[in-house]
Amino acid sequence: MKPIEKNKIQKNIEKIQNGIFDESNVENLFMTLRPYCKGYKKFKEIADFVAHNDARDRGIVNKVLEDRYIILTAYVRYLPPNKPFDLLDEFPSWIIRLIKNQANLIEKKVFLEEFKFSRTTFFEKLDTAYIIDHQLKIARYSKRALSISFWNAVEKCLSFCRIQAPLKQDDVIKEIIGVLKTNKIIINENLIRKNSDKITMCILLLLHKTVYKFEELNNAETFISDDPHYKSKKDMEERTPPNLYVAGSFVINGFNGQVVEVISPIFNTNLKVEEWCDSRLLITEILEDKTEIKRINLDADIVLDENFKISKPDLINQIYAS
Repeated sequence: MKPIEKNKIQKNIEKIQNGIFDESNVENLFMTLRPYCKGYKKFKEIADFVAHNDARDRGIVNKVLEDRYIILTAYVRYLPPNKPFDLLDEFPSWIIRLIKNQANLIEKKVFLEEFKFSRTTFFEKLDTAYIIDHQLKIARYSKRALSISFWNAVEKCLSFCRIQAPLKQDDVIKEIIGVLKTNKIIINENLIRKNSDKITMCILLLLHKTVYKFEELNNAETFISDDPHYKSKKDMEERTPPNLYVAGSFVINGFNGQVVEVISPIFNTNLKVEEWCDSRLLITEILEDKTEIKRINLDADIVLDENFKISKPDLINQIYAS
């Protein structure tokens, strides 16, 4: 890193540590450190987004959204009452990608103990078991004789669905600190953590209303939302209050004209909705037992006010006008 670049980063991080910053400072931090963040995947994901924020066609979030699309498309299209696909016949080639994605979620040790062969060997067997027609996007069984253990492994990969947010506030802040230390930027770690909520608010705005392009399937979009899933006061008492988070949304086209919209977590935060949103943006929702909760519904036109709360330009202008 050139001394002049290091000096710019140093000045920028001092503003962030002192709490005198906005989203442009956080955006600049990711941009300037992007070439120097090797090994920090979550930091790089956000930095790559800052560099190419029109539409994303690669990266952690893109892969996670595409993997979820494939998993849930299989559930929508092939679970009862629909007819299941036949592993010994032909089926959409993306099912092979689904099997491989799920196999990667099974620990290597578990693979060896349960099926008596490694995950690498499983992939090799899978590639010989099916012939892919790339033009028609169809996988056909090769008629090759394979062991019961192999088919058991395939069935296991098709039997579970694991969905976790790839980005979490504490992990992202930890990686920011790690990248700064790796590049020998002088920091006060306590001050960065003290401002972690404000830094996270800036990142949320960077990720809001972003389109993610899949190679051959439907596109997805990320947006800021909240996720309480409350139906009653009892639910509220048993669960923590809703936090802001970035959700990923995509549409699955099933059979017979069936359309299913799926929303799932991408970036979980520690930020309470009522603490970090302009109160004028909150709407009251009535639950089944008449309990009232505050929700937020955001479009693309949002900004951060002077207190780092999500607001809208016209609402902030009203304050200045008065």
